[in-house]
Amino acid sequence: MSTFLTGDALNDAIDSIIVDAKKFVYITSPYIKLDNHFKERFDLIKGDPSIYLQILFGKN
Repeated sequence: MSTFLTGDALNDAIDSIIVDAKKFVYITSPYIKLDNHFKERFDLIKGDPSIYLQILFGKN
Protein backbone atom coordinates (compact mmCIF):
# COMPACT_ATOMS: atom_id res chain seq x y z
CA MET A 1 0.00 0.00 0.00
CA SER A 2 1.26 3.49 -0.82
CA THR A 3 1.97 6.07 1.81
CA PHE A 4 1.60 9.77 1.07
CA LEU A 5 3.92 11.99 3.03
CA THR A 6 3.56 15.71 3.57
CA GLY A 7 5.20 18.39 5.66
CA ASP A 8 7.96 17.37 8.05
CA ALA A 9 7.49 13.65 7.34
CA LEU A 10 8.14 14.26 3.64
CA ASN A 11 11.20 16.42 4.35
CA ASP A 12 12.60 13.79 6.72
CA ALA A 13 12.07 11.00 4.17
CA ILE A 14 13.79 12.93 1.38
CA ASP A 15 16.64 13.86 3.69
CA SER A 16 17.12 10.20 4.66
CA ILE A 17 17.19 9.12 1.01
CA ILE A 18 19.85 11.70 0.19
CA VAL A 19 22.02 10.95 3.23
CA ASP A 20 21.78 7.16 2.88
CA ALA A 21 22.50 7.07 -0.88
CA LYS A 22 25.41 4.83 -1.86
CA LYS A 23 25.32 4.80 -5.69
CA PHE A 24 22.66 7.09 -7.11
CA VAL A 25 19.83 9.51 -6.33
CA TYR A 26 17.05 10.17 -8.84
CA ILE A 27 14.56 12.90 -7.98
CA THR A 28 11.61 13.29 -10.37
CA SER A 29 8.87 15.80 -9.70
CA PRO A 30 6.59 18.01 -11.80
CA TYR A 31 7.07 20.73 -9.19
CA ILE A 32 10.15 21.27 -7.07
CA LYS A 33 11.25 24.05 -4.79
CA LEU A 34 14.53 23.42 -3.05
CA ASP A 35 15.29 25.22 0.16
CA ASN A 36 18.85 25.86 1.35
CA HIS A 37 18.91 22.67 3.42
CA PHE A 38 18.33 20.41 0.40
CA LYS A 39 20.63 22.48 -1.81
CA GLU A 40 23.40 21.86 0.73
CA ARG A 41 22.61 18.13 0.78
CA PHE A 42 22.76 17.94 -3.02
CA ASP A 43 26.05 19.88 -3.01
CA LEU A 44 27.52 17.16 -0.79
CA ILE A 45 26.44 14.49 -3.30
CA LYS A 46 27.79 16.51 -6.23
CA GLY A 47 31.18 16.46 -4.57
CA ASP A 48 31.17 12.66 -4.25
CA PRO A 49 32.12 10.99 -7.56
CA SER A 50 30.79 7.60 -6.37
CA ILE A 51 27.17 8.87 -6.22
CA TYR A 52 25.23 9.76 -9.38
CA LEU A 53 22.70 12.58 -8.88
CA GLN A 54 19.92 13.30 -11.37
CA ILE A 55 17.09 15.77 -10.79
CA LEU A 56 14.28 15.86 -13.35
CA PHE A 57 11.60 18.51 -12.94
CA GLY A 58 9.26 20.72 -14.87
CA LYS A 59 5.73 20.79 -16.10
CA ASN A 60 4.31 22.37 -19.21
